[in-house]
Amino acid sequence: MRKDIEIPKMEDVGIAIIPQENEGQKFWQAYVVNFGSSTLETVLISSKGFGTLKGKEKETATMRHLIDVLEPKTGKAFEGLIEDLTALTNEFWLSFYKGSKLYDKKFVFLAESISEDNLVEIPILDSKGVLIK
Repeated sequence: MRKDIEIPKMEDVGIAIIPQENEGQKFWQAYVVNFGSSTLETVLISSKGFGTLKGKEKETATMRHLIDVLEPKTGKAFEGLIEDLTALTNEFWLSFYKGSKLYDKKFVFLAESISEDNLVEIPILDSKGVLIK
């Protein structure tokens, strides 16, 4: 029954959002980061933003991303966020296989949490960003 279903705990994987600039335009790049020592396979990421933006309720389209393999101690960029979207709550559903087990977790960056004030060092990416692990 329910007690017989094993739900493995996701550890050593996180979502990092790092400030970037391209031709004078500031944006934030989202990465999935494998802090562990095992390879992750069939990494699926579903993302969306929602909340109030400039006084109006706003919900972004749901984006889906696939990364076939994510090696240990590496990160992979999967989505860019324009500056306006940092005012929204941004939600990322992450699923992957490690060996034969399926892992699944939701990462939620609350509205206004993606900001310069919340930057931490992310050694694997050799950069500063906002991280949920």
